[in-house]
Amino acid sequence: MKGAARSIRPRQSRRISLTSWSEGSLPMAETRIVCVTKTANGDHHHITEVGTGTDPNAASGQMTVASVRKAIDDGDAFYSQGGGEKAYVEKFTCCGVHTIRTKADDTTKDNLDTKRTCNWKS
Repeated sequence: MKGAARSIRPRQSRRISLTSWSEGSLPMAETRIVCVTKTANGDHHHITEVGTGTDPNAASGQMTVASVRKAIDDGDAFYSQGGGEKAYVEKFTCCGVHTIRTKADDTTKDNLDTKRTCNWKS
């Protein structure tokens, strides 16, 4: 090949949209949230725990919002899926409560607020 050498970037195997990661970096782990536990706070509610896993009808893991927020700080990603859409989760503070929410996109089908309530067995 004649001329200047060209730098070739390897293709990334997956695309991530609506994230806060820097260009070219990927999250350490990606975890799907399949259900939520909410606590009432006046005229609205806050998510306090989430269920994780691959089956939307049966969570295989349970995490507090505090542990999800810490994992996000450590570089992990969480997402919600619904109606064929996927939305990533971000840290959020509402009326002084540190919680989480899905990042805004063009549908509500993938919002955490639309997830089923987790049914934890004692």
